[in-house]
Parts: sequence; structure tokens; C-alpha cells
Amino acid sequence: MAELRGRSNNKVYRALEKLGSGGEGAVYSIAGDPTRVMKIYHDPKPDLISKITKMVESNLKHSMDVSFPEELIFEGNLFRGFVMKRVKGDSFSSVYATST
Repeated sequence: MAELRGRSNNKVYRALEKLGSGGEGAVYSIAGDPTRVMKIYHDPKPDLISKITKMVESNLKHSMDVSFPEELIFEGNLFRGFVMKRVKGDSFSSVYATST
């Protein structure tokens, strides 16, 4: 994976272990920061950066119960994903899924 940098902090983020993957992207642990993970999109759509920017700017990122985008990640000038708090517990998909 190429060098990924935070938009506001210019920090370099290096992916370690892939923790999960879905239709939009994959979630990775971050080298040197066991309290955060990053979601990297497979194919980020142009309107996605606006949506994620609004999420980063919201106060929900300070919630203790929700993992929410904290920092946008870029590969050069290309938006690739975001950093979020690492939380323990069930995955959203397992909580949200309904049985038939």
C-alpha cells in the first residue's frame, strides 16, 4: 500500500493487519497506534469525501460508544479513507443483521 497521510495532521498512516472487508472497503490496524484503525475504500466515489468531511467535523467523533471518522486519509491528492477509534464488541453488520 502506498503512503497514506492525514489531511489535517499530515501524519503518515501505515496499515498493519486487515481486520475486515466489505463492499465499500477494508479496515486495517494502524502501525504504532493500537487505539485507532483506518478504513480504506476500494473505489472512493467523488461525493464520498464531502460526506466523510462532514462526519469528521461533527461532534460524534468524541462519543465513547461510537466509532466515527476522525481524520481523512489521502494517497497523494487521492482521497482513500479515514481514521477512526478502535472499539471492542460486535461488528455493526452482526448487530444490524436480522434473522429470517
